[in-house]
Amino acid sequence: MTSSPRETDLCHYYYYYDPLDRVISHALADTPGRQRFYCKSRLTTEIQGAMRYSIVQQDDQLLAQQRREGDAPETTLLATDQQRSVLQTVKANHRKRSMNPTHIQSHHL
Repeated sequence: MTSSPRETDLCHYYYYYDPLDRVISHALADTPGRQRFYCKSRLTTEIQGAMRYSIVQQDDQLLAQQRREGDAPETTLLATDQQRSVLQTVKANHRKRSMNPTHIQSHHL
């Protein structure tokens, strides 16, 4: 009795690059791929099937993230520091959260 070797497909991930060597799409075999869109060197939108994530920014300042599944958008405003780290988020239709600084100094002139 002879046995034939079995082929095992563990994981095939496919990446596609643009001429600037940025990942513009990636996917596992037999799954919907993710498309990526850039503004200058920064990722601004990623789409996979009906799900889309987008970042709104002005120059280097992050302003908001929008998540959309089909026709239902969800927008989150972002409060960031100079290093683009997100310090606070506020979602539409949610109670507004105040931004309390860790310390406040007042100077009288």
